[in-house]
Amino acid sequence: MPESGGEPVLTMARYQVERYLLVPEDDDKETSWVGLLRSNMLKRFESSAHAFHNTCYRMVQQHQIFLESLNLDQVIQKEFYKECSGAEELDDDDFQELLSESENTEPLELYDSEKLRKDVENDLALLKEFVEVSGQVKPEEDPKLEALVEELLSIANQAKKDSTSEQEEIDNRKVIIFSYFKDTAVWILERLEKVINQDDRFKSYRGRFIATYGSPDREHVVDAKKASWGFAPRTAAPDNYAHQDNYDILISTDVLAEGANLQQCRNIINYDLPWNPMRLVQRHGRIDRLLSQHKRVYLRTFFPDKELDNLLGLEQRVRRKLAIAAASVGVSDTPILEGAESDMIFAQTREEIEKIESEETDIFEMGGTDSAAQTGEEYRQILREAINKNFKDELAELPWKIGSGMAKGKYSGYFFCAKIGDQTFLRFVPEGTKKSDEIIDEIGTCLRIIECTEQTEHFLPENSYEHSYQAWALAQEGIWQSWDYYTDNKNLQPKVRKINRESDEFILTYPPNDIDKTKLEKISNTLISPWSLREERKLRDVWKEEFPSNQSKSVALIKAVEDSGIEPYEPPERFPKIEKEEVKLICWLAISATNKNETQLR
Repeated sequence: MPESGGEPVLTMARYQVERYLLVPEDDDKETSWVGLLRSNMLKRFESSAHAFHNTCYRMVQQHQIFLESLNLDQVIQKEFYKECSGAEELDDDDFQELLSESENTEPLELYDSEKLRKDVENDLALLKEFVEVSGQVKPEEDPKLEALVEELLSIANQAKKDSTSEQEEIDNRKVIIFSYFKDTAVWILERLEKVINQDDRFKSYRGRFIATYGSPDREHVVDAKKASWGFAPRTAAPDNYAHQDNYDILISTDVLAEGANLQQCRNIINYDLPWNPMRLVQRHGRIDRLLSQHKRVYLRTFFPDKELDNLLGLEQRVRRKLAIAAASVGVSDTPILEGAESDMIFAQTREEIEKIESEETDIFEMGGTDSAAQTGEEYRQILREAINKNFKDELAELPWKIGSGMAKGKYSGYFFCAKIGDQTFLRFVPEGTKKSDEIIDEIGTCLRIIECTEQTEHFLPENSYEHSYQAWALAQEGIWQSWDYYTDNKNLQPKVRKINRESDEFILTYPPNDIDKTKLEKISNTLISPWSLREERKLRDVWKEEFPSNQSKSVALIKAVEDSGIEPYEPPERFPKIEKEEVKLICWLAISATNKNETQLR
């Protein structure tokens, strides 16, 4: 391995991370939030040095922005960073304007400014050190990447050995490489581009590799649809797809972990390990599907070596501390999912991870885990199985407003499924809820709360009916309020910055003599669309210029708008006004917690 300063670069990076992130924790002094941050950074480091480097680099930029806001006597909140994407290109005046218009700031006087500044500066210095050391790691120096390269060669050789035709060899050497992080997917792609194009052992893969991780931003990157169709045209593409079988290696984030039929492929490599083993089940389900021509499919997973226990142990400590902190201040729901039952949930998760590492297949054969939250695909599969058991007619004949109850889990309350027209709404009203804004409306959470089996105990407390009416009144009110929000045009308009408002008003006041009404309307609609700070700055530069006349300034502003390439704003569909009674109840469930010692959900 190439050396820097007498020590391997990757070893130096690993040492620096362990030095600061893996030190023993002092339970009396260490905060849960620091532990959570460590856990996230370690997860990126476990994925790739490149992902860790980019994360630290972005955090450096954020810390610098934070310090700049302190200089202006403001403390920014996390939402502010979304507003100032590209703020490194703004001058002082532009940044001050952005800060003054933002709703995501607080006065510095509310904080201990001296201590806050010192802490941020210390963190910034540490992050800069991480950036410097991790930035020295090159793809060809990464042993994990080299192990991936060798595994791809082994797959290609095995495909040649197992195949009796050219098409069979193509199908047998197809491999999906999954990574949780886009940065890692880019890291892998850059290395494979060089290796495949230069090493003749990879001739069969030459020109037949692609990546997908969101918006295409470079060569060999396409959107998810094009990637899946070109990679597995026989199983993923529609019947009218005219393109050929183009790719044998597909690098993907979890954008393809659900809903893609890729069973033409025989191999999956998980380049990093997700915390939730269900994610591996989802990925594996892309190729382990009905109608696959392969007698066997192969799932390979990279596991961290020495860091595994540290990573898992850290997560366990964080969950435990969050549960203790929540209980001590009377907060009933912890900041991370399942935080209050850390030991049980984490023990199950760790056991599942270790089973996967030892190549036990139960988790895949069962289709998931007890502790992992199921996804929409798994719930739909459960429904399909129920329908296949001849329950279809019974389900269709069930009257609306029907209810039942069961005893399970740690949450007590009432679940409701309702409809407005063709739209379906799920709500869970925790026991003791008094206000509609305390209702749980996140679909995944609602589904996890009511998840059950045929063995789940049927149970309806004596006062269920009386309480269910009260809970439904709250749920109906909450659903109606969420619908009513989208009936007001004011709530459907994007936030428009000052420079855009001024430019729009100026153009409408001093329109060029030769512009028609349609074009003027299009320019106005474009100016009220969401703009990046980079494009805003270009518009601002034109605004600040001197022009011989107001009309010539309008012409220049219109050109800047057209050159931006931003599409005119199209507001989302405005909902029609309805009465609260038009929120119709389909069914309800009373949920009684089986462990009364567990914290109630709020």
